[in-house]
Amino acid sequence: MYRTRIFRALDPLNGMDQDSYRNQVITFEDTKPSAGAQETQIYPIEKAIPRNSVQKTKTRCSDVGSTQPCPGSGIPMRRTCETMINQAITSTARDTHRHLVRYQFSSEFAVRSECLYINPLLHPHWNENFGVLFSHKVKGENMARVWDKLKLEREEEALEWLAGVDWTSEDPTHLSKQWSRLPRRQKETLWPPITLWLLLNSPRAALAFLLATDILPSPPFSMVAKCFLYLDAFHYEELTRDERSKQYYHEALHTCLDPEKWPVLKAYERGIRLFLKRGTPEDVNEALSTIINRRIHIGFETATYLMDLFTKQRDIPRALSSLNLITDIRDYPQYLSDLRFQYRCCKLLTLDYVIEKNDERHFRILPEILKIGVPLNQPMLNIIYRNALKQNAPASVLYVLHEMGESGIPPDSYTYISLLDDAVSRRDLQHLDVIIREISSQETLRKNPFITSKMLHVFYSLDRVNPDEGWGDTDVFGRMLKIYNAAHDIQPLVDLGVVRVDEFALEEREKSTNSLPSSHSLVIMISAFLRIQSVRQINNMFDRFLYLRDQGHESFGPLAESDYIFNVFLQEFAQRRSGRLKNCVRVLDTMLQPLPPTAILRSQSNRQIKQVKPTVQTWTILLTAFVRNRHPNAVDKIRVMMQEQGLKFNEVTWNVAVAGFSTMQMVDETANAVNTMMKEGWAPDDYTFHSMQWIHERDRLISLMDNKASIGGRTQCGLADDEGSEGPVEIERHDESCESEGYDWPV
Repeated sequence: MYRTRIFRALDPLNGMDQDSYRNQVITFEDTKPSAGAQETQIYPIEKAIPRNSVQKTKTRCSDVGSTQPCPGSGIPMRRTCETMINQAITSTARDTHRHLVRYQFSSEFAVRSECLYINPLLHPHWNENFGVLFSHKVKGENMARVWDKLKLEREEEALEWLAGVDWTSEDPTHLSKQWSRLPRRQKETLWPPITLWLLLNSPRAALAFLLATDILPSPPFSMVAKCFLYLDAFHYEELTRDERSKQYYHEALHTCLDPEKWPVLKAYERGIRLFLKRGTPEDVNEALSTIINRRIHIGFETATYLMDLFTKQRDIPRALSSLNLITDIRDYPQYLSDLRFQYRCCKLLTLDYVIEKNDERHFRILPEILKIGVPLNQPMLNIIYRNALKQNAPASVLYVLHEMGESGIPPDSYTYISLLDDAVSRRDLQHLDVIIREISSQETLRKNPFITSKMLHVFYSLDRVNPDEGWGDTDVFGRMLKIYNAAHDIQPLVDLGVVRVDEFALEEREKSTNSLPSSHSLVIMISAFLRIQSVRQINNMFDRFLYLRDQGHESFGPLAESDYIFNVFLQEFAQRRSGRLKNCVRVLDTMLQPLPPTAILRSQSNRQIKQVKPTVQTWTILLTAFVRNRHPNAVDKIRVMMQEQGLKFNEVTWNVAVAGFSTMQMVDETANAVNTMMKEGWAPDDYTFHSMQWIHERDRLISLMDNKASIGGRTQCGLADDEGSEGPVEIERHDESCESEGYDWPV
């Protein structure tokens, strides 16, 4: 009888919950589909409440008739109740091997004195009942039968109270008023069955009930937290299906799981982590402060979860405070060697920076990690070493090398990549040569794909690293080929025509046992080779690449799915005068054409290759080619074509346009380009201002600028610096005579 009345009372809410339960909920009797069922309806109990109002739940309880913390008295807490709480705290501290100082004891006393249960701090059958509820939900069993498996007291009385509540009341305090009228003893016995019934049958009503009963004396944190874990795990989407419902859910969670309710002893840490998961950055900051100030005992999982959150926010002081919480855990040294913890330390170390102290440079994070006794493993040492090289902290470099030697940890690929980066950044070709020889002498390093890719990139960039002492392009390619051949199968380069088989010794011509190259290694080898070829040879190689792509070559087919390889060919064509525009437009047109049916990857279950479309970088290189051939009208045309593809000019593209107009002394167009660039959110940089110096009528250019205050100052400053400049200088490859050419835009 009571169940029928409850379902009728909850009919508005159940109309929203029924979608989730379907056959797993008792059929609601005499219910009618609500009008506009496709839209989320907002009922009185779920009206959005501002946070400052929700947090005053305890204050509101005085308006509805407050209940005294201890049973049977309308006067301040009785001595017997104080004694019970003191004994309970002492017993719990003894059982958990914790020693509480005075302010910890006071905090624990304050939490327990406001709690519905005193000793024990939760209902005797709650954990068992909740375990049955949760496990059956996980298994997907019929939830209508779960009720009969629960150990419940005064079930009929609980259902009668539920049936007597007006769930459609417009008064947001109606539930709290109804609950506050009950004697404390009755609340103790009724809260668990009411909550469990609502969790089973109406999650929205359960959420409202949790918020309404958050008045003194309130249910214990652990019991409320488990309810929210259930709602969050199984009903989060339906409870937050629109912005209003989402706000209501998060406000209710924040209020009911507020850090002020966390006990010092045996805090339910899954509930704490749920609060952290759903909280704002300010909530997480508040949680950490509460844990530290009250010295709440938390475990390894919660401490590292806090550490993760603050590392992600790049909040180094709070991340270190979370790290130090681990030292309060009993037998904490056993956790310091845990791989999960050391991985978190690695993530934190990536944020490390140097501070000046006693005229020496030291790291901010590293000493804190060492202070608590974390053993350094190879990944951590590599990050420290890379930080030391990058931030010029020689003392730390020596420390890492010493630690590696003492621990018997040899340098790995990450270490050598750091060394290569350091040598390149310092333009130290002599040191670079030593590192490369050392890598080449060790087979495991020589065949490592990451080191190979890094070394190829270093050699490819040598002319930019040190143009005075670098080698020529041909010599660089020869060295790169040796590095590549030591690690990767040479066959893809043979198939493309980059190398010939007869260039290698007989034993090297046999089927290689080396791995296939990565896309990066393959493209950078092709790029290095194209630098030393003529336009005709580049065209032949582009044709060969397209043929291999269309045949589904296992190495070149996947390259067509990235703009990387097409940009390489486009860049080489753009740097040569002969056939520049015709060849560049051909590359773009190829990217816009569909692939033939034969373009499938047989090694990947005949997967169809997806031809990449031109990217912003592709269009930028194409614009560079037209600007070099003095075709200023191409700027607007390329911009329109990009917009049709859903793309916009970026900072680099605008700088190419400004440079093109400036070299052709097109003052109006230069000013218009800079103005449009700024309107689209791109601030002019040093490249922009340098290009503007090529304009002879600089005063007129400045007068046409929209933001004369900022532009004018920078331009005048640049004029003084560049006085006597002869104008732009282009570096191009002249392998054939320049010819007059026509071109067709891709369709």
